[in-house]
Amino acid sequence: GVENALPAVPGVADAGVEVAGGSAAITYDPAAAAPETLVDAVRAAGYGALLRGADAPEPAPGASCGCGLVQLS
Repeated sequence: GVENALPAVPGVADAGVEVAGGSAAITYDPAAAAPETLVDAVRAAGYGALLRGADAPEPAPGASCGCGLVQLS
């Protein structure tokens, strides 16, 4: 399931998935995983997915960690 798919993505440090609430909070290394890769992992697990706050700025160059919120459907 999606609970296992996100932590399996290289660069993901932590993924808190709340299937009932329809969201996943993810901490990841932006040098190793792009937000689109996280969405692809959720979709591959059989869920629809949208990045929340897609208009938010990208992590700063050289940032060691990014945080993202994915809406599950």
